[in-house]
Amino acid sequence: MNQPAEYYVEFKKTTDSNGYGHAFDPAQNEKAETAYFGGMTWRVMRAVEYAKTLPEWNGKDLTMEGGSQGGLQSIWAGALVPGVTKLDIYVPWGCNIGGTTDGRNHGDWFQEWRPGLDYYDTVNMARRIPKTCKVVISRVGMGDYISTPSGISVFYNALTCPKSCAWLQGSQHNSVPKPLVLEYCFRREGL
Repeated sequence: MNQPAEYYVEFKKTTDSNGYGHAFDPAQNEKAETAYFGGMTWRVMRAVEYAKTLPEWNGKDLTMEGGSQGGLQSIWAGALVPGVTKLDIYVPWGCNIGGTTDGRNHGDWFQEWRPGLDYYDTVNMARRIPKTCKVVISRVGMGDYISTPSGISVFYNALTCPKSCAWLQGSQHNSVPKPLVLEYCFRREGL
């Protein structure tokens, strides 16, 4: 933390594969066993399992929260770690990755679908999230071409647990239109 800029440039190179950034190498993504997401899911599971051993945990309420890749990781936790009771996510990334081959919307920043990605796709993870877990998607940006509304819709429809979703017109991946900022913040805080 707080390292010189060169440190982060060099660190990024350690996650690259065959000239692609982390998780984007089509050769790696051919198989679930070689995909970058494999190690990431293990790290998510171990981190949540560790958190469950801490004395601060009340033993019953376990919320995963995050946006974009953090939303993706929260979904993995809800699907793969027993005891997660709530997912509080926004603009989750990795929803319906294979949808790009079906002509679903995408922007310039998306993974080229390969069979190994199916295991990690949130649409397939949705079926593993137990009915005892509540999923709240507090923001789907209708103008988001990174975490596309079409992909999030497929994920949302695959859920079999209690769920809610807020669609924000004009919202992009990293922005909410000014007239909606307060409304969005109040909704995120449950006010």
